[in-house]
Amino acid sequence: MPASRPDDFTTELAVDRSGLLWVGGQIAGVATTDPDGAQCRYVMDPAPGHNQRTNTIRTIWEDPSARLWLGTDGDGLKRYDPAQDSFESFNDAFKAVSTTPADPLWRISALAGAGGNKLWVASNQGAFLLDPDARKVAALPLDPVNGNGLSGAGVRAMLVAHDGSIWFGTFGFDLAGFDFKSKPPVGSLFRIDPPGKVTKLADGVEITNGLGFSPDRKLLYHCDSNSGVWVSDVRADRTVRYRRFFARVPEGNPADTT
Repeated sequence: MPASRPDDFTTELAVDRSGLLWVGGQIAGVATTDPDGAQCRYVMDPAPGHNQRTNTIRTIWEDPSARLWLGTDGDGLKRYDPAQDSFESFNDAFKAVSTTPADPLWRISALAGAGGNKLWVASNQGAFLLDPDARKVAALPLDPVNGNGLSGAGVRAMLVAHDGSIWFGTFGFDLAGFDFKSKPPVGSLFRIDPPGKVTKLADGVEITNGLGFSPDRKLLYHCDSNSGVWVSDVRADRTVRYRRFFARVPEGNPADTT
C-alpha cells in the first residue's frame, strides 16, 4: 500500500523532539511519520555494504544535535542526520574489540546518552562507552567469576537512572541453541554505579528485552521475551525484591518497552 509502513513487523518506536515518530522494522530498516497521521517515509542507507533493508532495527536514540542513532541486528551502529539525509557508520570504532567466535556480527540492542556527545552502547559483544568525536570505545569489564563486572558479553537491555547508575540485562547464552524448557535461564540483571562499581541484582533471567522504572522509581519493569513483563520493588539501597509477573504475553510475541 502506498505510503504505508515498509515493514509488517515493528521492533522499535521513538518520537524525536520535533514530534516525528520513527519506526524500526524487522526487515526494512526505519521509517518516519507524523504521529497525527501523515504518510510514512522510508529512510535507507545508500552506502555499499550498508543496505539497511537487510537489518533489524533494535534501538533508536536521538542525540542532543537531533541526529538519530540506529542500532541494528547485523549492520552494527550508524547515525542518521535528518537535516542532511545522510548516514554515517561507526563500526570502525569497535574494530579493536575481540568478537565472540560463535556470533561475530555486531548486534546493537540498546543505546543511551552518557553526557555531552558520548553514548552507551549495549550489544552481543558487550557494553561500551562510545566517544563519537574520537571514534573510540571503552568496554565495561567482564568478570563472571568474581562479580567485578558483567557476567557475560551478551547485553540486551540498558537503562540509565536519574542518579547516573546504569541498569543492564544480560542473557549469557546462545539464543539460537538454548533449550529454555529443559535448562534454567542464565541471564542476570546488573547495576553499575560511577565510577564502575558492579552490583548483581537478580539471576534467572531469560531474554531481557527492555527495562523501565515507574514514575516514582519504586518499581522496576523488566520485559522478558520468553515469558512476559516482570515487576520488582526497588528498595532504598537500589536493590530489587519481590520479582513477580506483571503481564504475560502469548508465546512467540516478545515483550518490549518504549
